[in-house]
Amino acid sequence: MSVVVDGRNAVLRVAAEDPQWLPAVRAALTLMERSVDEFAGAWLLDEMLRQHAPRTWYPNFRRLVTLGVLEKVGESTRGGQRAYYRLVDADGVRRGLDELERQGVLPAATRLSFTGVGRSGRSDLSTAADAILGAEFPNR
Repeated sequence: MSVVVDGRNAVLRVAAEDPQWLPAVRAALTLMERSVDEFAGAWLLDEMLRQHAPRTWYPNFRRLVTLGVLEKVGESTRGGQRAYYRLVDADGVRRGLDELERQGVLPAATRLSFTGVGRSGRSDLSTAADAILGAEFPNR
């Protein structure tokens, strides 16, 4: 039995449950619009850097698979360190992002602004996250 995923509803679910993932959804759509049908997670990070998206912790993109935006393609490569993904429903994702922009929930792509990242003052946060947030995205 195959499950039909509606990209619009998947994007609205991301906005409701995990809005910090919306820049990654936008980056995935941009890659898809450039005729990149399948992409590595690192390529998403590079695209987010190009779009000046806010920095956040993205250890992998399984959350977007769970929410129905992406699907994992094949087995991971490079000893399990690289996974490839594709959008499940690009047209639906585009409709969902457009709807969020019209509602003012998501700023338009051309109006993204710089967000500074600093220490929250909480000592219980991962030091690995601090190191990653302080570094540039790797060039791939």
